[in-house]
Amino acid sequence: MKIHSIYKTVSGEVGLFPQGAWVTIVRLDGCNLRCPYCDTKETQQGDTHKEMDVHTVVDMVESLGIKNIMITGGEPLLQMEELVGLCAFLTQLGNLVQIETNGSIFPTMELCRQVHCFVVDYKLPSTGQEGAMMSIRDFELLPASSMVKFVCTDRWDYERAKEVMDEVNSGMIKTRYAMSAASPLHPSRLFSWMLTDRLFHVLFNVQIHKLADIKEKE
Repeated sequence: MKIHSIYKTVSGEVGLFPQGAWVTIVRLDGCNLRCPYCDTKETQQGDTHKEMDVHTVVDMVESLGIKNIMITGGEPLLQMEELVGLCAFLTQLGNLVQIETNGSIFPTMELCRQVHCFVVDYKLPSTGQEGAMMSIRDFELLPASSMVKFVCTDRWDYERAKEVMDEVNSGMIKTRYAMSAASPLHPSRLFSWMLTDRLFHVLFNVQIHKLADIKEKE
């Protein structure tokens, strides 16, 4: 596997693990998208990794002693076949596994059976990547605890996120949602819009690991 880093920290965003919960991060290298707000640009090209076999990754994760495992990137699903084996071992050892994905690749059913939660970052207009998104009809095939996250940089993004949620809801798909603000949009402005529009079914997401200036440590 192409592993950028493995380290322990606290969960900074929404998902299976509450914000502030201790987690082990397994960050994979390489991504097929180029989002302007990406905070791990060093993982985009796929040239900042160590090659590790699945058993080595599992041993490193187990040595950290935390049962909440967050697999991210880069884009983890570019290594789908290896992920299936990794997640199978991790769940067999009693870990909870969450995968953060950019929404452009649908996980195989085999992988879905090994993962407790997917956090799908649906790309909005400001990214220039929305055309790469998987069909929103596929959301209903993800594990029940999964979530779709919208990162908004302006009002256009926000309005498009509402359209996507309305389209999903019209199909009676049970999906959990969250919204985050990225520069130049301030979180307080996003909060105001959500309050005015009564988006009470959508989680307001603030990246607490950035507020605390928590750095990655291998």
